[in-house]
Amino acid sequence: DDDPAKVERANLVGAAVRQALPLGRTTRLLEVGAGTGLLTQALRDVVGPVTLADTSAGMRAVMMRDSLGSRSSATRTPRSPTCEGEISST
Repeated sequence: DDDPAKVERANLVGAAVRQALPLGRTTRLLEVGAGTGLLTQALRDVVGPVTLADTSAGMRAVMMRDSLGSRSSATRTPRSPTCEGEISST
């Protein structure tokens, strides 16, 4: 995301999550309504497998391009009112 305020907010939330929860490489993360995946970016160095979900195909494309890079794989899930697909990283 190119918006510095959004990046800063995601980093602040990520720092709060790091303080509040015992995270480690065996911690699995599910970010629902992930948008561009900024929160996952703030946490990905301290967690294990990550799944990002968003109903917007455009947001999922951005996730693949910017958030996870080569660590990611995309799988399609059946369309439903809440989830059209998911982006996973292991």
